[in-house]
Order: sequence, then structure tokens, then C-alpha cells
Amino acid sequence: MGKPLATIMTWDDDTWEEFIHDWLTECHTVKYITHERLGGAGDKGRDIVGFITDPHIKNYIWHNYQCKFYSKRLSFSDVADEFGKLIFFTKNGDFPTPEKYYFVAPKDLSTTFSELLRNPSLLKNKILNVWEEAISKKITSTQTIPLTQDLIDYINNFNFDIFYSLPLSKVLSEITKTPLYFKYFNEMFYARDFPEFTPTYDPSIESVYVGQLLDVYSEVSPAGKMNLTNLIPPYSNHFKGCRDDFYFASSLSRYIRDSFVEDNFKILKRYITSSIESEIYKKHSNSFDRCNEILRQASLTTISHPVLSKICEVPDKKGICHHMINDGDLQWKI
Repeated sequence: MGKPLATIMTWDDDTWEEFIHDWLTECHTVKYITHERLGGAGDKGRDIVGFITDPHIKNYIWHNYQCKFYSKRLSFSDVADEFGKLIFFTKNGDFPTPEKYYFVAPKDLSTTFSELLRNPSLLKNKILNVWEEAISKKITSTQTIPLTQDLIDYINNFNFDIFYSLPLSKVLSEITKTPLYFKYFNEMFYARDFPEFTPTYDPSIESVYVGQLLDVYSEVSPAGKMNLTNLIPPYSNHFKGCRDDFYFASSLSRYIRDSFVEDNFKILKRYITSSIESEIYKKHSNSFDRCNEILRQASLTTISHPVLSKICEVPDKKGICHHMINDGDLQWKI
């Protein structure tokens, strides 16, 4: 976690909140029917909220994520006023008590504070003891909130079991296979899974590029019209290699889809298109030669993108050509 944490510590409060909101949106969208980022003036202690039930209906169920960007571990004294805000505004009926309330800080919570959250009775007494000194003047900017008997009664009946720490390690582990990891840390977290084998022919995704290959083989084969059942060497070997490359590139497409917000597979297609353009316009003795020369040139394509260059292999570059055939952006026949 060292490198992500080092990057995070260069951020500011707003970026930290944005990061946690993005994590909630990307990784927990099923849990909540809607969510909001409220952090800022007037948020009443609510930074990021996830609504489990409709917030337009009274006594809705919700979770609060209180984001704190500190260069040290979070302590009780850092957030004493946040407990006060929650107690004051729920007592006033501004919003219902959340089902869960998470503290989220880059370096997590101090051991003492973490243990305090796990002891609701001790937490309640701590809040009562520091209210006048550490909380009463920090709930609103317009008034001091004294610890009246009415407020003491409310605090004594408040559910202090709702408070939790959300460790950074959990957030990071959940975003590793999402576009967020690259968005925020400009690197890939997990290694790409290469295909272990080439699947059985699937006409629903292969018929176009396979059809063009068969036409190319038929043009030069001494046996005449080629189909999937009568392929002979060297065309059968060539066909196997092309299918291997197609599925190699398909695995790259999935990896890119899961790792980037942008459609970087389309960017790779542009690199390949630019590289093979001159070969497309050359004269070739037959379509089979044309196919092979274009694939050769594609394999030599230089990828200058700092990340894509590390994950795009030679079989990907050739396989992308078959994807371009499928998309109607390239053809083998002269």
C-alpha cells in the first residue's frame, strides 16, 4: 500500500472526498439506491452519503462516510465535533440517525480511537465529558450548543453502535480491478490474464474475420474453395495462429475495459491503423500475401502510450487486425 498511500498524501481534502465517492459509486452501487457527495459548508457533518431506502420517505435508512484528510492517524479529538453535529442535527430532526457511520482517513484511525468506537458506553461518556470544551462551539458557526438536560437525555438514549472505521486497505483492494486504480494512481494493479487456450469456434463473434480468412485461403489454395472442414497446410496452421491472436487481443480488450475509464482499446486500433496504412495501399500479388504483410507490419507497431506500451504484445497487435476486420475497418481481399 506504500505507493498508493504516498500518492494519496499529495492530495487535498476535495480529492480525498472525490476518491471515496468514486469508490462508493464504482464498488457499492448495488448496496445503495442513490448516493450523494455533500461535503462542504452546510453539510451538517455529512460528507458522502449512501441511501439504502428512498431519502424522500421519512425515516429513510442511510450510511454516512465522514472523510478526514490528515497526515497522521485520526484521533477522537480530531472528530469530536462530528459526533456533536450528528447528535445535534438528528435531535433537531434534520435527518434520521444513520444506520452506519464510517470514518475514512488515509492513515486510518489511532488504536485508542478505534478501540473507543468498539466501546459504545465509553464513547458516550467521552462525548458527554468533552461536550462543553470541545464540541459546543463547533457544531454551528452561529451559536453555542450547551449541554442541557434535554440534550443529555438524548445522548444517553443515542445508539453509539453505528460508528465504524473504513480502512484504506479495504478501499484499495476493492478498486484494484476497476478503472479507478489507474485514474488515481496512473498504474495497473493486477496482472493481465492471458488466454490459456483458444476456445471452440464461435460464429457469433468470429464469422466475419474467419469468413475473410477462408476467402483469402481459397484464392491461393490448390485445393480450391476452403472451409472449416477442409483446411490444409499451410493454411490450417495460419488459421490457428490467427484465431489465437484474435482471442489474445480479446483478452486485452477485457483487461482494458476493466482497468480504464477511457476506451483505450480504440486507441490501440488507431495505432495499428496508422502503422499498417502504407501497407494497405501497396500492391500485392494476392490477398494471402496482402494479409500476411499487413499482419507483419501490425506486429512492428510502436505504441508510445506509457501504459498501453507495457500491456500490448505482438499477438495483440496482430489480433487487433482481426477485430478491425470484424468492425469493418479493414479487409484482406484485394
